[in-house]
Formats: sequence, structure tokens, C-alpha cells
Amino acid sequence: MKRWLLGLLALLCLVLMAACSKSAPSLEGEWQVQDALKKDYMIVFKKDKVKIGEQDYNYTVDGPKSKDDFIYYSLKVKDRGKETSYTVFFPTKSKEIALFLEPSDAKEPLKGQMLFAFNKKKKPDYYDYVKKYMK
Repeated sequence: MKRWLLGLLALLCLVLMAACSKSAPSLEGEWQVQDALKKDYMIVFKKDKVKIGEQDYNYTVDGPKSKDDFIYYSLKVKDRGKETSYTVFFPTKSKEIALFLEPSDAKEPLKGQMLFAFNKKKKPDYYDYVKKYMK
């Protein structure tokens, strides 16, 4: 009886660990990026700095947050004493595709202008992402 309970407990622990491993998408790492002018960039997010091309910027992040089953992060980027708010939105369940938005209203972080299309693995197409994910 004890072995059966111990086995059941071990199985329950494994199931819980598997369920908890479905973590939120991470910003950290290298992203291939394209803007509205079809210019390609590499953006690298580190813990408290983001590198766009050769320029480093300090940032703070609030998130991950979720809305309508989608994950997003609110960012505040500091440059020359000025702080600007942005949103990185994951429009699919994939952790490899993201949209970089400039919100038009601080209370609605998912509404605004899309500045960049992000992809972890391949070069994104800005206008393809606009058609697919901006509604």
C-alpha cells in the first residue's frame, strides 16, 4: 500500500512539473527584427539592457502579463534621460514570434503602432505580421 501511494505521489509530482514548465515567453536573447521600411536589425535583450544594432539602452520590464490568452511585456526604455513605453506582444502560442508596439494609451498596452516584427529563428516580414496579427 505504501509503495502504491509513493508511486502515485511521484507521478503527481511529475505531472505538476510538466504543467509548470509551460512558462511565459522570454524576451532575453537574440531576435531578428524588421521595421516598416523593411530594414532588418538584430536586437539582443539582456536582463536590464537591450542592444539595437550597436546602441545599448537601459530598460525595465513589467510582465509577463496576459490578455485574451496572449502574453505581453510592458517595457520602459531609457535614452538620454527620457523614458518611453513600449509593448512586446506574443500574438501566437509560439515563443518565437513577437510584435514590438508603441502604445497610443498607457491603459491599453496592446493598442498602438507596430514598430517592429520580431522572430527568434528566421527573418520576419513586417507587412506579413501586420496582416496576420494586427487587427
